[in-house]
Parts: sequence; structure tokens; C-alpha cells
Amino acid sequence: MPDFRKALLPALAVLVLALSWRLLNDKGAGPQELGGEEARSDYYVAGARLTQTDLQGRLEYTITAARMLHRPDLDSWLLEAPAMTLFTEAGEPWYGRAERGRVWAGGDEAELLGDVRLWREGSALNRPVTIDTRDVHVQPPRKYAETAAPVAVRQQLSRLDGIGARIYLDQDRYELLSEVRGHYVPTPN
Repeated sequence: MPDFRKALLPALAVLVLALSWRLLNDKGAGPQELGGEEARSDYYVAGARLTQTDLQGRLEYTITAARMLHRPDLDSWLLEAPAMTLFTEAGEPWYGRAERGRVWAGGDEAELLGDVRLWREGSALNRPVTIDTRDVHVQPPRKYAETAAPVAVRQQLSRLDGIGARIYLDQDRYELLSEVRGHYVPTPN
């Protein structure tokens, strides 16, 4: 029996070392094991809010997201379930929601990706509007957005549909680029 214990002790030591190594490595997947965006990010923020102001300190836009990942290689933030508020000089602000998004580090450009809804409540200075589309590129300082995807613009009972759009957010002006169809219902003054 003493020879059996001598053989068992080194085997147990090797087993304990192997299990310890396995447990230490399983505490969290390393960047090379994730394979997704997390693998290339250097940090993230949960329940995040990003605010951008102009040179005079006035709010340009805010973005909230369930989670923001910083990607230093892209010099941008990747957003999960973003909600954007874009302020204009006059009238109500614009709101936007998307499945995911991206904001470049300078804050002058953003993307709302996947299914996107943009809308603006009505006021004495602007009519209410809702725009449904996909994959919108936004330039907040210019109050400009564009997409190459199908677009549906609704204002009260009127509707425009088309493919691709340029949206001038501070002018309430929308240019649909192709295959445009519309249904216009006049509203009383």
C-alpha cells in the first residue's frame, strides 16, 4: 500500500493543477475567445448616456443605450438599442430608435442600424411626422440624415413611400430618391 500512495500523490497533484488552470481560465472568456465586438473593444458602459453640445454649449443631441462598447480600432462607440434625441433651432426635437448603432469619437457622425424609427411631435413651428426605415446615417451638427433603404414617411393622414432618402431635420424637408409613391390628405388650417 505505501507504493500506491506514492504513485497517487503526484497524480492528484497533477489533477489539482489541471483543474486549477481550467477554473482560472474559465472565469471569463478572453478577448480572443469572444469572437464578437467585445473581442475588439477596450471597455463598455451599461445604461449609458452620451450628450453632445455645440460650440456655444447648446445641446445638439443625446443618445442613451442599453450598452455602449468602445472600439479604439474604429475610433467609435457601438450601441445596443440606442435612443437618440436631436435638438433643432426651432420646434420640437427629433427622436430616433434603432436596434443598434454607432457614434464616431468626434460626435459629428452616427449611424442608427437595423429597423429605425425617427419622429417629431407637432408644435406651432412644425407638423408631426414619423419616418420608418433602416440603417440611417446621421450628421447631428448639420441636422441631416440619409438612408438607401425603403422609407415610409407619415404626416397625419398623408403618406410617402420610396427607396432612399435625404432628411433635413431642421427644415422638415424629406427627399425620397426613387420609386416614390404618395397619398396626400389635405388638412384644414
